[in-house]
Amino acid sequence: MPSDLQAIEHQRKQWSAAVNARDVDRYLELLTEDIVWLPPGQPALSGREAFESWVRPFFERFSYEFVIVAAEVQMAGDWAVERGTFQTKMSSLDDGQTGHHGGTYLVLWRRELGDTWRIERYIDETQASGSAA
Repeated sequence: MPSDLQAIEHQRKQWSAAVNARDVDRYLELLTEDIVWLPPGQPALSGREAFESWVRPFFERFSYEFVIVAAEVQMAGDWAVERGTFQTKMSSLDDGQTGHHGGTYLVLWRRELGDTWRIERYIDETQASGSAA
């Protein structure tokens, strides 16, 4: 049986894979039902439905190269706090223009029944460049 840190690392890889594949359903499986997602400069998104309504249009308009560069995890029972950095290249599916964004993020992971770790809370500090954003 993998350790909690290994299980979270696996979920982090699934997160990157879902974004890069633009797979909304796979992405949603990584989130708790009561997810709170705090996108930079926008109101908080509460719940999977709100997150889906927000992310689906992006996945329909852009392809992604999403990479988590570094991550540090602190465990506390059925909770884990992850702080990391990420980089993303976005390409418009309409006109091919590209943009980049990256920054620092904070994730609160929660272990659910069956020992599955899911994202409970997310916030990031993003810096964008380019014209695809």
